[in-house]
Amino acid sequence: MNRTSSSQSALHAIANAARLDLQRLTSTGIAGFLSLLAFIPVTTLLMPLIIGDDVSSLNGLSGVVNGMGIGVFAMTSLNIFFYEQQGQHDWMSGIVPISRTHQVLGRYCYLIVIVMLMSVELLVSSLILRLIYGSFFPGGMGVKSTNIVALVTVLLLASILYPLLYRFAYQRAITVSFVVAFGLFAAAFLLARFVPDTLEGLLNAMQWLVGHTAWLALAGVSLVVVMLAVSILCSLRIYRAKEL
Repeated sequence: MNRTSSSQSALHAIANAARLDLQRLTSTGIAGFLSLLAFIPVTTLLMPLIIGDDVSSLNGLSGVVNGMGIGVFAMTSLNIFFYEQQGQHDWMSGIVPISRTHQVLGRYCYLIVIVMLMSVELLVSSLILRLIYGSFFPGGMGVKSTNIVALVTVLLLASILYPLLYRFAYQRAITVSFVVAFGLFAAAFLLARFVPDTLEGLLNAMQWLVGHTAWLALAGVSLVVVMLAVSILCSLRIYRAKEL
């Protein structure tokens, strides 16, 4: 088998793994997945019914709507593990004609697709608000920076949780993630308490990045690429050694 056909076979196997994950996600019905795709734009269209002409609360409410949508997308990227364990599909992973490597890569491809869909919905939401409210909703640098931060956050969250979800049962992995989050908050508290200059410097750097969209995007992409690469390597090592 030449290199070209081998690459095509690998891509086909990864695509099959991602398609299997999608079937697991929609095993309880396609309606839930379709509602996910429509959540942010539909909720944005309903915003005029809530605030009317009160444009002073526009940016705040749009942030809440986007935050809710981002939360839904973040959970959807993780729930594939839950559906797999709930439906006891994990035993199938040992017999399907797709290698464990391709199964892991397919799941990360599924994650990328979910994040791409989320980015499209955030863009559509911004365009809807611009069309409805015009100059009252600038849709400028602040919105772009917020959307970039949202996309990076979901990818970083998944990068941390995916290896845990491959290693532990879903509930235990979530518990471990809460412990990790608590540790990060504790570290931030200790920095603020004992090394306030360091924390202030980090916050100033983040504030500067938010105000410079190009640099924020570059920093976000660099961080995500590194985190995803490490996450994939960890997940591969864990899943290859796991007894199914």
